[in-house]
Amino acid sequence: MLVATRALARRAPASSLRVAHLSTASALEAESERFSIYNPTEEHVALRQMVRSFAEQEVDPQRAEYNEQERFNRALFARCGELGLLGVTADESCGGSGMDAVAACVVHEELSAADPAFALSYLAHSMLYVNNVNLNASEDQKRRWLPGARDAVSYTHLRAHETRGNLVCRLLLE
Repeated sequence: MLVATRALARRAPASSLRVAHLSTASALEAESERFSIYNPTEEHVALRQMVRSFAEQEVDPQRAEYNEQERFNRALFARCGELGLLGVTADESCGGSGMDAVAACVVHEELSAADPAFALSYLAHSMLYVNNVNLNASEDQKRRWLPGARDAVSYTHLRAHETRGNLVCRLLLE
């Protein structure tokens, strides 16, 4: 936005610049209102209610036990898959829920309120793995990797190490 405004400033008179900036700002404002966490759609409200109920009934009760023992609750993670939460931003054609980034934020917020440690594991899987595959993989790779990932059949493990100043990550599927 700033770069575009500077480029306009070099070429256009000040009066037209203000009009261009206002129309761009209005367009951005309209777009952000449409997909705002502060102005949720009916779909976002229904998702929040469903995830909040799940978090209160299933996530919160297990929190103390699993966190004290420093264990990961795979059964609960699989339950997220059954509810369609592991592929919340993945395309419906790949078996995901096909929702937007606001929906992902809603899920993360509700899970974090019940169990922040579990929510971080969910976040790593759903956003770092599933969302990235959905956005960046070929159609063949999506067909191979997304079905198991969204159903929690395969679980991701990210291992990172530094090599000559570069961070190298490897994704291992069980």
